[in-house]
Amino acid sequence: SDDPFVATGNAIDAFIFAALVRKGLAPSPPAEPHTLIRRAYLDVHGLPPGPEQVERFASTYVSPSLHPSVSLSQRDRGSESAYAALVDSLLASPRYGERWASHWLDVIRYGDTHGFEVNTPRPTAWPYRDYVIQSLNDDKPYDRFIVEQLTGDQLGIDPATGFLVAAPALLGGQIGKDEASQRQAAADRLHEMIVSVGSGVMGLTVGCARCHNHKFDPISQRDYYQLQAMFAGIEYGERPLPRTPRNAVFFTLSETPHIGQPGVKLSKVFAGKFVEAKPSHRLYRGDPMQPREQVSPDVPAIFGSLKLSADTPEADRRAALADWLVDPKNPLTARVIVNRIWQHHFGRGLVATPSDFGAMGVPPTHPELLDWLAATLIERNWSLKEMHRLILTSNTYRQANRPRDEALAIDAQSQYLWRFPPRRLDMEPIRDTMLATSGVLDLSMGGPGFLLFKPNTNYVRVYDPKEQWGPAEWRRMVYAHRVRMAVDGVFGAFDCPDAGQPTPARSRSTTGIQALNLFNSGFVAQQAELLAQRAEREADCDPLAQIRRVWMLAYGREAGDDELAAAYRVGAEFGLPAVCRAVLNSNEFLFLP
Repeated sequence: SDDPFVATGNAIDAFIFAALVRKGLAPSPPAEPHTLIRRAYLDVHGLPPGPEQVERFASTYVSPSLHPSVSLSQRDRGSESAYAALVDSLLASPRYGERWASHWLDVIRYGDTHGFEVNTPRPTAWPYRDYVIQSLNDDKPYDRFIVEQLTGDQLGIDPATGFLVAAPALLGGQIGKDEASQRQAAADRLHEMIVSVGSGVMGLTVGCARCHNHKFDPISQRDYYQLQAMFAGIEYGERPLPRTPRNAVFFTLSETPHIGQPGVKLSKVFAGKFVEAKPSHRLYRGDPMQPREQVSPDVPAIFGSLKLSADTPEADRRAALADWLVDPKNPLTARVIVNRIWQHHFGRGLVATPSDFGAMGVPPTHPELLDWLAATLIERNWSLKEMHRLILTSNTYRQANRPRDEALAIDAQSQYLWRFPPRRLDMEPIRDTMLATSGVLDLSMGGPGFLLFKPNTNYVRVYDPKEQWGPAEWRRMVYAHRVRMAVDGVFGAFDCPDAGQPTPARSRSTTGIQALNLFNSGFVAQQAELLAQRAEREADCDPLAQIRRVWMLAYGREAGDDELAAAYRVGAEFGLPAVCRAVLNSNEFLFLP
């Protein structure tokens, strides 16, 4: 196409533009510079850009919507290099891994407690969280990332296998001692591994075949138990952590001291225990007390067979499964992960059911684009950062977010991307952005999580949210101790997953509780006070200059005349912290633009 949207973009834009034309839609003009840099920072880092970064970018990035007289060639020379440099710096920062790790941890149900009634802590689970962050920051090829999480014990990267046991589990002391209860609990734990691999990596609801043949997809009950046999030698629990050269690298990251805690040295990690597998059987109606024929470890028959025998060693089973998952011929693995990346950039995947590519999943809006992205991922050495870079530098991503009546009438949800779909931020970026804006965010990385709940040692743990916060709680939210079935007292209302079920896509509700929590929160009031103090330090004694500084810190733009006048009146009557409190509660602060 000769359309400038395609001519000045990349391959993504050609696919998007073709679908827009078929739907009778047209793309939107480019976003303004301060909107684009704020979008990119909040999206990739979960943190806002500083005022100086916004000013520097706005001085070099020319938007044709603001300067229509600037030719495309002029824009290409200046703006494109400025924006490419911005994208590269975002992806090179350790803040990238901290933000994007949350998406993966949602999918696999990572938590720092066991769940269920007792919900006791897993004090040595956090090395897996740090492993994910480090892997993303290192741009570890995605195929290698998957292989390590299934076989890390064989590769000297023990924390990686925390993936296999990340889900909730009933452990010893929480279940009856009779044989039926013991067998049922063991079967449940294996089921969670199937869910993590089946829905998380393969994008299939394999777990539906536990009691009967899948009702919609060509997955039989026998397929389910053959896949279960792949994990039959894995038990939930801690494993000694050997000091190999690879783990020494991991320890360097994990031992970074942070406020209130010394460097941490671990001798064991919650990453599963491996024993030789016992014979596996298909279970009648999923009942472990009613075994039927013995099965060998294998993948669902629709994908062929790995031809493993029933006596294949436990480690070899996992290695074979890992190799099959990342084989370039596997039709699912690459498509599932590029769809997840697309979803977190645009708010909705090309497949809107990111963990269900089966018959009951939603068909892709752009199937050819999904295929192209998957093939490109494999061609580019499974580099996730390359996928981010392609999306972030596309004209599709850089569109303005403003609605247009004629387009809304055709595609109200913007699923064909005739504009960038704005959306409310997730819980973690909201909290992290408040801390960054007030100037107190602690960026130290790694180690045990900080507590959002009052400590207790009850046999059945009770998790009451803290009501006072200090520097020990001012780290990024990804480092919070993740408690299952309990949510933060302030930000939990923002559709926070409970780490009990996989959360491939968080819901985005709008409720009165969210507004009340933020406006009446002691945490938000505290951060408003700190933001006011920062503005007073950085803008001397001039009330209008202080308000302007608040606007630049919070929104990355200058305050308008009407905004200045209204904020000045509020500040004169109630003080600058009241102005800051209103700003931290505003939609502009809480939304990805």
